[in-house]
This record gives sequence, C-alpha cells and structure tokens, in this order.
Amino acid sequence: MLDDAGLPVCMRSIVRDVTPRKELERQRPELERPTARWACLLFDLKDFKAINDTYGHDEGDRVLRSFVHFLGRHHRTEDILVRLGGDEFALILQASDEAEARAISKRMLEAAALDSPAGFSMGLAYRRPSESVEQVLGRADRVMYASRGRRLRRQRPKA
Repeated sequence: MLDDAGLPVCMRSIVRDVTPRKELERQRPELERPTARWACLLFDLKDFKAINDTYGHDEGDRVLRSFVHFLGRHHRTEDILVRLGGDEFALILQASDEAEARAISKRMLEAAALDSPAGFSMGLAYRRPSESVEQVLGRADRVMYASRGRRLRRQRPKA
C-alpha cells in the first residue's frame, strides 16, 4: 500500500496452505496407475434444495456438516472423501475387487439406516483397468440415477 506521496508503507498478502491440494494431486496419479484397484461411492443428498428453501442456508450447511461427519465415521482411513459440489460427495474406496466394494457399500447403507442425518442416493462403480477418475465418477453417477429411477417406479401406486 502506498502513502499520499506514493511511497510504500505496508504490504498486504494472502497466505494459503496448499498442502491438502498437493496431497489430492499426489493421490490422483496413484488412482490413475494402470494397476490401481479402487471403487467410487457417489452420494447425492435427497431434497437438499427443499431444506435450504424451507429452513434456510444455515440449516442446509448444518445438514452438510452432519452428513460429512456421518461419512467420516463410516469410512476407512485409507479411503478418500471428496465434496464434488453442492450436496454431492464421492468416496474413493481402496478395494481389491468388486465384491469388496459391494460389501463396503452395503455396510454404508446399513449404517445410514441407523444414523444418517439425511437421506441420500448412492451409486457404486468399480474401476476398470486404466479407467480415469472422471470415467469412474461418471459410471457411479449413472448407476445412482438408474437406481433412483428403479426406486421411483417401485414407489408409484398401481392404477
């Protein structure tokens, strides 16, 4: 910052710790190794917009924090939890095969029935050889939306 004479009198700076970002960048190349074995659980909170619209953004933020806390209690330390945006989260699971990934997703659903702070839709995709992170996320997203459609069809009353 300059004084009235145009001479510098102080400096303002912004300091940001980039350690978490660097860790994610390190983890991403590991996930994309051709031999890496993992799965993605994708979560999307149900009716989150209605929570924000009805109760306000403070309550919406509380629900998000509570859901992250729930996921944190029910995933393993080697797994990676990422907020993708809004009310959508991805949990990258270290899994040796699809059966292990399905077992983990089943345990997550059982835990949700007991203490999840919000309803959610979930999709699971196990990584295929040499598939990118984006491709696995995309498949998990399609599985999640397909399961929503099946659930909605089951819930409709018969005419």
